[in-house]
Amino acid sequence: MRTVSDELRAAAQNAIQSRPEQYVMVRNRFFGKDQINSQFEIEWARLPNVLSIDIDETVDTAAKSFTITIENKDGLFSPDYAKTKRPAGFQWRGSGDSSWFRQIYPNTEIQIHWGYDGHVVKVLTGYIDDIRIDAESQTIAINGRSKYKRAISNDIVPDPGKEYITTDPNLNMRDVVQAVLTDAGLTCTGDLVKVPFTGELYYAVVPHGKRGESYDAVVREIADSVAWTLTEDQHGNIHFHEIPEYTRDEPADVMVDDYKDIISLEYEFGDIGLAGRIYVKCGDAVNAFTSAYIEQDLLDYQRRTLEFDIPWANSPSRRRLVAKSQFTQMLQRWRRVSLTIPANPAIELWDNISVREKISTATQTYHVRGIRTTFNEQGFTQTLEMFSNIGFNQPPQSPNGSDIPTIDAAVGRGYITLRDTGLEDGDRITVWLNGNPVISFAKLIATGRPYFFDLVPGENVFIIEGISAGTQNGLNASLVLVDAAGVQSSTIPLNFDRTNVDEQTGYYRVRPRITWVVRGIQT
Repeated sequence: MRTVSDELRAAAQNAIQSRPEQYVMVRNRFFGKDQINSQFEIEWARLPNVLSIDIDETVDTAAKSFTITIENKDGLFSPDYAKTKRPAGFQWRGSGDSSWFRQIYPNTEIQIHWGYDGHVVKVLTGYIDDIRIDAESQTIAINGRSKYKRAISNDIVPDPGKEYITTDPNLNMRDVVQAVLTDAGLTCTGDLVKVPFTGELYYAVVPHGKRGESYDAVVREIADSVAWTLTEDQHGNIHFHEIPEYTRDEPADVMVDDYKDIISLEYEFGDIGLAGRIYVKCGDAVNAFTSAYIEQDLLDYQRRTLEFDIPWANSPSRRRLVAKSQFTQMLQRWRRVSLTIPANPAIELWDNISVREKISTATQTYHVRGIRTTFNEQGFTQTLEMFSNIGFNQPPQSPNGSDIPTIDAAVGRGYITLRDTGLEDGDRITVWLNGNPVISFAKLIATGRPYFFDLVPGENVFIIEGISAGTQNGLNASLVLVDAAGVQSSTIPLNFDRTNVDEQTGYYRVRPRITWVVRGIQT
């Protein structure tokens, strides 16, 4: 939810009896420059004669689009207006001059504020794309986009002698996105990107931001591959964050019902764009992923496939994340609710809306993926496009990320020694480091064996899976890590209880795993 004043929140909850208000602010194109081209002596001015405002926003892009229609009687707001273009006698009508000439131009900065009863909030900062003048109706339609327009409309031109914006393979994906958008003239914030299945930091691996590509294409491909998204706030700042994980009983930010809130509602299902299988490639490596819910329940066993080639998805867990991102986006589109209500300026993308409507039976909590807000003489309304999260569940994770106390170790080549501290009866162990296998179903012995690996700067995530060969007791072992500087860790006990086992076959239903985070440091 957008932060608004208590007064505006109260007015929005009683929108039928509140008075809608809007402020469109236009920045003087010549402020701080040659003022001979303008009669404005201030930096910002409120745009008068506004007839209507429409703003569209969607989770599919960070850019918001807007259309502002204003009255243009006698052409006083036309960009090329000049009183010298009028017959001398025309000036006696009192419309001979206008301070708005040459102001409503492409790339002029715009701010839109709206609300109720004198309480307003800024909802968009952007730039004009184009202007359409209708001589018959004496109106001007001003079309534009929010500040993220810079990332969509401009192409990458790296520094002289460079082909890419970033070339460091050890940059976190968050830092790559920030570097690309900063080069586009935007401000971007966000947390470090991690692989949710392993907890490892997600590094760039390959160069990003090639000459000639659009900024948006670069960051959008990254976001789609890591299950993150980009949103823009009302000031034009970009936020890079994970796609929220919802449950159907998620607490609602806003509740609407068909008694006083709902103006119109459409409930829609459709399998267009759905695919039950996804193949993710990285070089010669490829993994196939299937959504049983999509393929079996929604597509009735029809076989539809998609294929993605992601150069930085260089581990099975990273390729799985690509598939997760695509399946999640499909499920957000297949069951949709389009709901029109009196406008609430606090509602934002990804908010939770509880709906109660008897005809469509669309009665549960939905999540906002698109908003169209309209302000005109007919009223102040919002049409919300919403989705249900049915069909996707996030696998459980360790709440603190590491089941074993985290240690610091020198980056570079090191090794771990694993020993069977119980009965040497064929227990097996598998270890992944940052999504890559280090040990594959190795037999534990009492004397121990060294297994080599490479630590990288930052968090390194070991996933350790233990299989007890016996039918009674679990697996008991120990682990010692020696880093690239020769520093040896203390002995770490590993204990895997024999649980989740099928009584008849003796096989594990779910193999036990633990997570260990090791911080790689430069020495």
